[in-house]
Parts: sequence; C-alpha cells; structure tokens
Amino acid sequence: MFNWQRFLEEHRLGYVTHGHNVAPGNIAIPCPFCRDDPSEHMGLSLSNGYWGCWRNEDHRGRSPVRLIQALLKCSRLQAEIIAGKPQKAPLDDFDQVINSLSEVLDTETKVDHIRFPPNVKTLVDKGMGTKFVDYLVDRDYTREEARLLSEVYWLMYSITGPFAYRIILPIEMPQGLVTWTGRDITNTSDQRYKTLSKEESVRSIKDCLFGFKSLLEDTEANTLIVCEGPFDAMRLDFFGYPFGIRATCLFGLQAQDSQVSLLSELYSFYKHRYVCLDNGADILQTKLLNRLEFLDFQSVRPPEGYKDPGDLPKPLLNEWFKQILSRHI
Repeated sequence: MFNWQRFLEEHRLGYVTHGHNVAPGNIAIPCPFCRDDPSEHMGLSLSNGYWGCWRNEDHRGRSPVRLIQALLKCSRLQAEIIAGKPQKAPLDDFDQVINSLSEVLDTETKVDHIRFPPNVKTLVDKGMGTKFVDYLVDRDYTREEARLLSEVYWLMYSITGPFAYRIILPIEMPQGLVTWTGRDITNTSDQRYKTLSKEESVRSIKDCLFGFKSLLEDTEANTLIVCEGPFDAMRLDFFGYPFGIRATCLFGLQAQDSQVSLLSELYSFYKHRYVCLDNGADILQTKLLNRLEFLDFQSVRPPEGYKDPGDLPKPLLNEWFKQILSRHI
C-alpha cells in the first residue's frame, strides 16, 4: 500500500487531517485535477491507498501513479518509480521510453464551455412557447407564476431536435452553464427527463446540484431542502423563498461523492438542512441521511397521499413549509 502521508511530507505538499471533507481514516488535499478546487476535496485513504475527489467522480483511483503525476507534474515512468513500480525499458522500444519520459498528464476538461443550439429557445408566453407555459399551468402554477418561474430559472424549450417538446432546465455552476436536462411535456416519451450527455457537458449532471450557483450567491434564506428531481426542487424553491426556504436536488435518489462535497460547501450558509425524497423511498432516504450525518441533515417527508413534494397543491405546500419552520422554534 502506498503511504500518502509520507509522500506528501517528503515532497512538502500540504494536507489536512480533519474537516468537512475528511472521512475517518483519510487525509485530504486540494484536488489537482479540478481547476477551481477552493478547499481540500481530494481524499487519500490511509488504510488502502485509494484516492478520490468529492466533486468529480472521474478524479479517483486505486493506483497512486496517476495522482503522483498530477501532483508533481512528472512523467508516468517517474511516477511509477516513486510509487515503487520501476519499469525496465525494453531495448527495442526506445521511442516508447522517450515518450513516457516527456509525458505530462492532461488534467484539462475536454469540454470547457457549452451553449444552447439555435433550436433551443428562451421560454416566453408567446408563439410556440405558449404550449410549454400551458404545461406549467397544468402543474398548478398560475399563468403569471409560470412566466415568472421561466424567468427566474432561465427555462428554455425546443420543438425540434433531441430535446423536442421538452422544458429545458439549464444547470449552472459557479463557472457558468455546465449541462442541461429536459422534461417531456407530452407525457408520451419513455424518458420523462433527457439530459445532455456527459461527453457533451462541461460537468456531468450527477456532479451538480440544481441551483447551486444561486444557492451560493443568494444566501438570505436559512433553510435548505434536498429532494430528488429538478421539478420538485424548482417548485419548493419558488414557493419556499418567501418562507426563507431554498431547495435543490440530486437528479436521482442517491448522492455522488461530488454532490456530498457541494452540499458541504452550502453547510455554513443554511442553518437548517433537510432531505425530502419521494414517499415510498424510506430505505433510500435513511441511507442518504446516514451519508449526510456529518452535515446534520434531518428528515422531512411529503404529506400522506402525495408521492413527492412537487405534487403538493399551493395551500398544502404553504402549510407544509410552516410545519418545517415550526421545528426551528
């Protein structure tokens, strides 16, 4: 097993032994693969030598070689020697040796920015956009609320291409637009949600939180609710804002390490933190709460008779918000 603590000390590289991002039996360093790591999000196991970034699932591994390359900016051959895996160069492959000596690990993201294609339009209540606003009205928004919702969350739509007849939700992180997902409005598609592929995105949607950029910038609220899907999160966030409640989602029922790391960044901004998965997902809710125990998340559930918080009618939703706030007294 590779001794990360000794390696870091020998090369005078800083690390931390405790904090929000440091699991028991681990130490942590800034992730060398992330260009904007504001803290120590790369965990290094002292028991098995595994390493991994909380923010990006691609930044993890078992062999120390790749990480040593990134930290020291050295060749793969040099990293293998440091890791205790010296490679004997074959005499008949001189070119390969030269290439390995000059190899530098490329840590740049393949896609560094994205923008919407021409067939994706800003959602406004006119022309073809009216059909999409109608869909929001059918989901218990007034027309005025639907228009405001579209503006606040920068909703888009398309009537052609792979996202045809979907309301498109842009996913923004501090660096800008990183991916998007679209909700079918016809109720005829086998896929309710369709998301831009990982290869086409700046960042995989499962490495993001819905509304994360806004949650970092607008921190007047003191309560955060984490739910499953973006339409749930959008409804709770939109109607919860006057109550001092914000909401986000995991784009699924389970949290990736990178999403847990993002939630840890929000920890100091929101005094009260809740998990609210769909009714019927009790086991997964308990598992998620255990995962987020170090961030002091509590459990809250939609009222009986409603599958998820996005289904709650406005009068009941307001009462539900008041019940949540009553816990803080």
